Amino acid sequence: MESWLLPTLWFAGWCWTINLSLNALGYATFRSKTLQSLDKPFDGTTTFFDSRRVFGDSTTWGGLVVALVLGVVGALLWPAHYLFVLALLVYAGHALGSFIKRRLGLGRGSYLPLVDHVDYLILAGIVLYALDAISGWAVLFWIFVTMIATPFITTAAFYFRVRRSPL
Repeated sequence: MESWLLPTLWFAGWCWTINLSLNALGYATFRSKTLQSLDKPFDGTTTFFDSRRVFGDSTTWGGLVVALVLGVVGALLWPAHYLFVLALLVYAGHALGSFIKRRLGLGRGSYLPLVDHVDYLILAGIVLYALDAISGWAVLFWIFVTMIATPFITTAAFYFRVRRSPL
């Protein structure tokens, strides 16, 4: 197991870093009226043909900027590991998750298993697997680890009032 575990930690670690940064932005905008006024929804409140928002309020231009900036930083620090691409895939994974939740009629903050908390890893893993940058087993392992750890982390964050909901 050691032969692939540590070499693939860059994948999960960078995805988690981007995800935490997007959550930190969400927390900051929740706490600051100034940031709320600056961080606009990516869909601009546009509706899809089903008359529901395309992405909703949590997929924002500010999140895209955070992902792009961190992607550039990652690419400069470690160019051989797809860190810029991963940053964009994490954001796109969240956007895809929001899109799916809106199609199902679920609002912001509602929990949908496999979409919430691992949507970004699933999309990033599929793309990196297709690029032959990581094995399918490694992707599945890190998704499993994330699914096990996330409820504990989010519950603690809720307890410390950093999240609005425990999941």
